[in-house]
Amino acid sequence: PYVTASARSLVPAPEPAPGAQVILSSLQLRGDARRVTLHVVSSGGYVGIAHAYRSIAERRGLARTWMEKAQWAPEVWKLAGAPDFKPFVMVRTLKSSVYHQGEADERVDVGYTFDEVARCAEHWKNDLGLDKALVVLAGWIHRGYDNQHPDILPAAPECGGDEALAECSKRVQALGYLCGGHDNYQDMYRDAPSWDESYIMRNPDGSIRQGGNWAGGPCWLICSRKALELARRNLPEVKRRYGFSAYFIDTTFAAPPYECSSTEHPLTFTDDIRYKGELCDLSRSFFPIHGSEEGQEWAIPHSSYFEGIMGGVLSEPPAGTRQIPLMDLVYHDCIALYTHQGTRAGPADARYIIRHLSSGRMPVYSFGPHAYFENEAIELAPAVPSVARVERGGDRRHIRVTYRWNVTGPMPPARCFVHFTDATGGIVLQDDHDLAPGTEEWQPGQTVIDGPRDVEIPEGLSGGFDVRIGLLAGDRRLRLPAADDGSLRVVVGQLHLSEKGVRFTPPEGRGAAADPTCFARADGGWGQALGATDRFIKNTYEFMSPVNEITFTMRIVDHAFLDAGGRVERTVFADPRKPSRTLTIITNAGTEVFRTGDAVLPPFGFVVESPEFVAFHALQYRGVIYEPSALFCARLVTGTAIGAPGSTVRVYHGFGSQTLRLPSRAATAMAGEQRIKTRKGLAEIPVQTEAVVRFR
Repeated sequence: PYVTASARSLVPAPEPAPGAQVILSSLQLRGDARRVTLHVVSSGGYVGIAHAYRSIAERRGLARTWMEKAQWAPEVWKLAGAPDFKPFVMVRTLKSSVYHQGEADERVDVGYTFDEVARCAEHWKNDLGLDKALVVLAGWIHRGYDNQHPDILPAAPECGGDEALAECSKRVQALGYLCGGHDNYQDMYRDAPSWDESYIMRNPDGSIRQGGNWAGGPCWLICSRKALELARRNLPEVKRRYGFSAYFIDTTFAAPPYECSSTEHPLTFTDDIRYKGELCDLSRSFFPIHGSEEGQEWAIPHSSYFEGIMGGVLSEPPAGTRQIPLMDLVYHDCIALYTHQGTRAGPADARYIIRHLSSGRMPVYSFGPHAYFENEAIELAPAVPSVARVERGGDRRHIRVTYRWNVTGPMPPARCFVHFTDATGGIVLQDDHDLAPGTEEWQPGQTVIDGPRDVEIPEGLSGGFDVRIGLLAGDRRLRLPAADDGSLRVVVGQLHLSEKGVRFTPPEGRGAAADPTCFARADGGWGQALGATDRFIKNTYEFMSPVNEITFTMRIVDHAFLDAGGRVERTVFADPRKPSRTLTIITNAGTEVFRTGDAVLPPFGFVVESPEFVAFHALQYRGVIYEPSALFCARLVTGTAIGAPGSTVRVYHGFGSQTLRLPSRAATAMAGEQRIKTRKGLAEIPVQTEAVVRFR
């Protein structure tokens, strides 16, 4: 840890030679560092370098795989395919904190009771069908998140107290999920009953070392040697009271190695790394799954997951550069990687999903407070809106708009709202109105004409504006069976206003647009009656969880950028015990449509192919054209490969057209009671929400 390496690349002009590259490199050795070793890699690019480094990591004992970790904690297999749900149950913000904006001495925010956390988990399992999850409660401790450490017991009374937390842990784990708590053994607060300067690190001048200023106010940094004493005091009692199966100890991996100048507990960088490793091992002796913030290579043999290290993939790389998945190229089969608790995936985060999928990683999901799903339950209104005609009104300040509704099922009573918006979705003008005849009188198969409606244009307004339509039942927006903008509004086209007149452009080719809310769609698919949060969670879980589970023990054997801008990636995984078992992912994080083989990928499109799992978000796949794009996932249930005689496959349809083609070596296939014929090695299967297909 006392060796610092640096490298800088320069392309000077015109000296020493036009176009020449100069690499400036240096090594700084201090402390007890005495030597370095240089390993020369003859060829292979960044993938070859990563693979060469893996052999070094193995010799140093850093590359401890899941197969090895499962020997001391079989529960690690529950991480395979598990998203991270991290409810902030209570945050107490003191006036001395940088986060406090009010005048009171403290503000207490209860996001969830312990019972509500359990109800959310039961909703994810029973209503959404999520089989895997890591549920870690932040702020469960006596005074709430980042307060009075290391005195964490008993559990926050505002959330229900000890008995309610024990019951929550029991209910969550009964679902097959991992359940744990968020703790900290690096920060100590002066208002903690156990406050004692003898635990704190010392600066060279003998003063105690201050840390950050968090919800509980300023904290001071505990020497890692002394932190073990506090953890040995707390963790057995936490296990006895709540029976957690996972534990997150904050900041351990987020901080660099520290030195302590105390004469009673001196610390070098090497000591700090060793004691922090011992803290992880102590935690694992009580809770099989251990995690911490950000991530460090030295922590891989001691831990199960890093929370925060994946955040780097969400930043846009500087122009002319590409992001290399270095940690995954070396350690994919050794550690689970997530984004930070402050960087969560919600309905408008398609890029987050695509960047995680390219490395086979799981998200940290965003979801509302309390029993959020009860407030987000959205009633489906089976009618698709469009604009039939737009024309100039009696003068330049008015236009006449005629709307059209194609009805596909019985309708609830509703009122129409129309928003003319700028590119960000901000409302410029509106045309909200009652419908005649009322929606409850509409019949399936009917086309209802609404209008023409007279819309007044504000003085001086010109340019292009999106037209977004929705339905209201009281003050609640209804779900329409069409792709929406994440706010339960369907974009039906663009209105162009100028001195020359008015023009309306239908959303032709809309499926190819870069829509960050695309994974919250449910048109024609499984989640039509769900709120945006649950549609997003369900859709993304259905392809991300199987990919993560299948590749959990695999290594990345190849990675490449397929476009000039470095936004389209291909990642190939293989099982080191069975190299022929592979999975390939192609993701499009760019803004243009990308064609690969027999798939056409929109922005935020992807295709996953392996013998046991096929999934895509595409405009075209195996000859089927989807407009707008469609999401399908097919997972092998029994048999040797999808489409092999005797195999059974579960198909999930997220949104878009309901036709799927799968490879088939069987003569026939059955989707429920429907016989599916195979032709030219393909089976064409109609899937409304989900189906079980049996190949014979």
